[in-house]
Amino acid sequence: MKNKRLQKILWLINRSILLDLKLFSRCTRISCANKIAVFLKKYFLMVKHTFVKFELGKDYASLMGQSVYYNNGLASYAGYQAVLVEHMYWFEQLELSDHPVLVDAGANVGYVSMAFSNNFDNSSVYALEPAQRIYKVLKKNVSGFKNIKPFCLGLGNSNNKVDLYVDKKESAFSSVKHILSNEFDTEKIQIKTLDMFCQEQKIEKIDILKIDVEGYELEVLTGAKNTLKKVKYLHIEANTKDYLFSDLCRTISACGVNYNLKFIRNFSNVSDSLFRDGDILFEIFG
Repeated sequence: MKNKRLQKILWLINRSILLDLKLFSRCTRISCANKIAVFLKKYFLMVKHTFVKFELGKDYASLMGQSVYYNNGLASYAGYQAVLVEHMYWFEQLELSDHPVLVDAGANVGYVSMAFSNNFDNSSVYALEPAQRIYKVLKKNVSGFKNIKPFCLGLGNSNNKVDLYVDKKESAFSSVKHILSNEFDTEKIQIKTLDMFCQEQKIEKIDILKIDVEGYELEVLTGAKNTLKKVKYLHIEANTKDYLFSDLCRTISACGVNYNLKFIRNFSNVSDSLFRDGDILFEIFG
């Protein structure tokens, strides 16, 4: 256990330093003063939570004039920093409409929704998070954004209720995939197909569909056969423990659309040419 924790800490430090380098080199919209503040506060909070227990929904950081309730004690808001330097770096290179629409499936505490809203004027954001405890934090984070609509809802290939496994300590991970561990609570959640959700919300087009559902990607896509034809870009944080990358591509094609692979970022540090998990951005052609 000690070796695993040490490995996690070393990986986190390495990842954090890379994020810092990208923050100062990529994020041209953020002032130098704000970059320094993001940098310093992150490490202060990392040290703080080495000694002070992290409390989800209570611990937050004031960043660039906003209160950001973060989802992890050990990493503080490194996840939000990753969104700023990775997701937004990709999204700013895309050809979006004048009034871009983001559907954030698996919004967690709202990092992507908030950053997208800050970066793109006249945008509309639909933030979906099924876990009650995490959804409450999501609502806190987006309460000051008039263009972000939060929903306590999950997506899948049917309209029913399923079990969700939620990390007891933090909120960085929850999944409908069965998990045998004392570190997870179980709760019943409502899921719908994306087709049904878009019909109810009268969503006619989606500039970016972002999916981060911890292994449930194929089911979400299967429930989006009609909607995917209205999507311009598809961003997936893929977790391919239970399927292959080729399965993901086949599922997208089965929805009756074509696609180009725009960007890919492999999270794994194993050099065996396999894609296990990471961020993928597709351009979709209806």
